[in-house]
Amino acid sequence: MKTIALNDATWEKLKHMKEKEDTGNFNELIEKLIKKAENVPKSMFGADKGRGYTLREHDEFQRDAHE
Repeated sequence: MKTIALNDATWEKLKHMKEKEDTGNFNELIEKLIKKAENVPKSMFGADKGRGYTLREHDEFQRDAHE
């Protein structure tokens, strides 16, 4: 078992998501979130498809482009 450090805002979000997703513990929640992230359809990346960006990186690029 490992320990990770989170800021208070992230901790609160995780607690809320744990209840919303009805998972028994944080490990189950994180596994569920990882599985969802891994199954993001490539079609959601538009012109960036196939470039190896994560969804988070793609979202950051898009946000920067619209500012």
